[in-house]
Amino acid sequence: MISVNELFGAMSGIIAFLACVPYYLALRAGNIKPSQASWWAWTIGNALLMIGYMSLGEFYASILPLANIIRNIFIIFVSEKYGHSEWKKIDKICLGVAVGSVAPWILLKDPVWTIVILVGINIVGAISTIIKQIDRRGREDIITWVILSAAGLSMLFSLEKFEFKTMLFPVYLFLIGIPVITIEIANRRGK
Repeated sequence: MISVNELFGAMSGIIAFLACVPYYLALRAGNIKPSQASWWAWTIGNALLMIGYMSLGEFYASILPLANIIRNIFIIFVSEKYGHSEWKKIDKICLGVAVGSVAPWILLKDPVWTIVILVGINIVGAISTIIKQIDRRGREDIITWVILSAAGLSMLFSLEKFEFKTMLFPVYLFLIGIPVITIEIANRRGK
């Protein structure tokens, strides 16, 4: 019999991967222009998150980061044609911090600081997205963000241990969609 953790873990991965469908359609339509550099940083970050969750004994929670890796590589591939391939200073810094975030894990023999650093990188990326939305320089796909929030919620329910270090990423992923979706709806209504 399948456990609740297995069910929500599988659901979180499927939901996260499905987010690439509306994102790809919005990309092809020219509604969004992803930055390859950001997607590379997120891919490396998700690889470390996946390994981190596995080392914490949260195998089912590691399914969402794995799905993100696969989805992100797809987005990187298609953004070659439809997105931005330039690397800004902030992109290089985020990529460097993502790679460097493994150092505390190695030194302290605990992935918690790596998870905190990687969620911090995601927050910085999200703040950049929100600022672009507020300035009306950026558009986001609402359906993609709803799907990602649902994936975060599903990942939260896949956890076997509800601790700060295990809950941080799924709670972030669930909550970050709220301001992005709210601002996008307001921007569309205000046109």
